[in-house]
Amino acid sequence: AEVFAPIYLPAVEYEPANNGTSATVTAHIRLLGDPSPEPFDAGGGFAEPPEDPTQAILPNLRQAQLKFVMPHGRYQTSAGIISQQIDSDNGALTIVYITVNVPSPELSVTVSPEE
Repeated sequence: AEVFAPIYLPAVEYEPANNGTSATVTAHIRLLGDPSPEPFDAGGGFAEPPEDPTQAILPNLRQAQLKFVMPHGRYQTSAGIISQQIDSDNGALTIVYITVNVPSPELSVTVSPEE
């Protein structure tokens, strides 16, 4: 049997909570295993950094999609592109999908109301 090295995806931490209560939300994305001077909270266990940093990078991963749960409205992004905005059934929330290039080593994306 062939054995493959573990694959670690980017970790995402939202600030403030990504739950539809704030009109502006920032996602901090980091490739796990890249050296960082500060500890990184992977947002409640999305991923844990590998002990061996050489196992951390997914070499063919070029883009990722982020999901933001926002109050109902129209939104703009500080990085990447908005690929879709979907209003919830009851009209209280808008789901915003952002496509970004995978960060190296780190990227922050802020979604805020259109001006």
